[in-house]
Amino acid sequence: MQYPADILFRVINLKSQIKPPKGKKRDSSTDESDGIKNKVSPELATEIGLFLSLPAFLQYNLSQNDVILIAALWQKQLDNFSNTYGWKTIIEGSGTDISDTQACIALIEDLLERSIIVFAENGSTDYYLNPILLLSERYVLSRELILRILGRDLRLEIEKMLSKPWNNNTEFFYELNLCLDTIFKCLSGSCRKDNLNDSMNAKMFLLYFQPFINKIPLAKTNLIIKETVDKLRLSQMETVMVLLILYVQTYREDYVTEKELLRLLSSTPAEYKENAVILRPSAKLLRENIISLNTDLIFGKQREFLIPESLRKKLCGEHENDEAHDIDYYLKQSNALQLVSTTQTLSELIIPLEQKELLENIQRKYDDNSQSTLQSWGFDQGMIKGVFSSKGTIILFYGAPGTGKTFAAGALANSMQKQLIPLDCTALRDSYYGESEKKVKKAFVLMRTMAENMGNCPVFLINEADQLIHRRQASHQFSLRTENSLQNIMLEEMENFPGILILTTNLEENIDEAYFRRFDFKIRFTLPDAACQRKLWQQYLYKSIPGSDEINVDYLIRDYSFSGGQIAMIIRNACSEAINRPAPFRKLTQSDIDKYAGLENPWSGMSRKSIGF
Repeated sequence: MQYPADILFRVINLKSQIKPPKGKKRDSSTDESDGIKNKVSPELATEIGLFLSLPAFLQYNLSQNDVILIAALWQKQLDNFSNTYGWKTIIEGSGTDISDTQACIALIEDLLERSIIVFAENGSTDYYLNPILLLSERYVLSRELILRILGRDLRLEIEKMLSKPWNNNTEFFYELNLCLDTIFKCLSGSCRKDNLNDSMNAKMFLLYFQPFINKIPLAKTNLIIKETVDKLRLSQMETVMVLLILYVQTYREDYVTEKELLRLLSSTPAEYKENAVILRPSAKLLRENIISLNTDLIFGKQREFLIPESLRKKLCGEHENDEAHDIDYYLKQSNALQLVSTTQTLSELIIPLEQKELLENIQRKYDDNSQSTLQSWGFDQGMIKGVFSSKGTIILFYGAPGTGKTFAAGALANSMQKQLIPLDCTALRDSYYGESEKKVKKAFVLMRTMAENMGNCPVFLINEADQLIHRRQASHQFSLRTENSLQNIMLEEMENFPGILILTTNLEENIDEAYFRRFDFKIRFTLPDAACQRKLWQQYLYKSIPGSDEINVDYLIRDYSFSGGQIAMIIRNACSEAINRPAPFRKLTQSDIDKYAGLENPWSGMSRKSIGF
């Protein structure tokens, strides 16, 4: 069996034996080719003939000079696989007259069209109109050609991969990911999330994706992709676009830009324009809501496409298995969501009576299933919002720090016999352009999925929510545009969130007014009154603390006004000092409490300045 790499090695050796003409000097100032016109000896012609006869290379329509050029470039690749070549190296390796500029440009175009070489970086279809690009870019052998040199036939491998029928939508989506991931890793210079078509040739991509497209008409009729293609009579290119958007959105957790799609699927400017028509707002895909535009774009960013969430879930088969998943399955998908233990109860929550009654009212509405009662009173299903409908409940706890907002969230979840899952805002922030928006979107998609598919929906909590829902500002600064984009995402996600979401903030004055309409309940947590302060001092002055029964609580209530969090901190700090004294004096005293109460007092009841964003 003749291996392509072995033949090229012999071609390289035979070519190196050809002596340069007398008087011809090698230019040592560059590592480009030596400029010798390709001469073919009988032995060299035999090896080239063997290479040309290999079935794997028939589609390239290779000539003798093509094989000699491929051998020269292959040798450079073996020396250093990160090597790239300028146009001069390619021209001289091909034996073309370098003084004939038009012939040189035509040769580079021809090699690109046949996918023998590709741009080392993301190329452009504009080289037809701007040939300067052909003289300024760097090139490499195409990945697809390299695979064939190494004896791999990617199309046959993909066809073998797709040999089994799809029994359900989940199997279809699994093979879509497997197929596209294989193509991108094999044919692209990289598989980066931010670059869909790095060093990719449109003709080669479509050639290797064709077996997957061919399998769709043969699929079972209950597959969503087949029903969609048949119902709307989608063309092959429309189908390819839908599948690419689905793959990137779900598998790579990203969106596809218009430019990425068109550059990946277009070989010529004419194809580029023809494919652009498919993505017009009036065209079938957008008109029929098969794909939609990402409305969370930052100003000035090009159009991005996504599959609407309801269709995306059906195409992926998520609806077929979601109900069987437990909470651990979902939490493994995001480091921003973590389950916390809640043992506190509403009866243990020490806050003014009016606030506690509001919390108990929320709990009772869930317990009593008041929706049917409201309907009997004349409320239409569409008028019933919040806890009385499937749209869920959004609750805002706001007020001074340490007044029990987080404790109340846990107590409310526990009283409804639900688990509490906080959303960590810091895990949603990313320094890279556009990544924060994607993380927030992903977190809400996951929370929405849990709310819709878990039998007992958990309670979600966003502490210090002003980090995400602060005021929007009109500005052209990049950082503010990013923040405004986050606000748009949050507003959209909260509009029809199907679960129970509690947000807490100490800086309610920073919250954008657009959010207040979306809160079903807004509960203000104030500093505790005298009765609550007494209970808090007594609660944290544990009987196990030596000297705790000697503390004058009445005096503390009269002279200070602290939140529950401050009272707990004062007692803890005072005990830390008392415990380090010698044995006879190792007990808590009034002076210990007074010392740390005095240190904390300047911060009690202060008028806080808003933190800017």
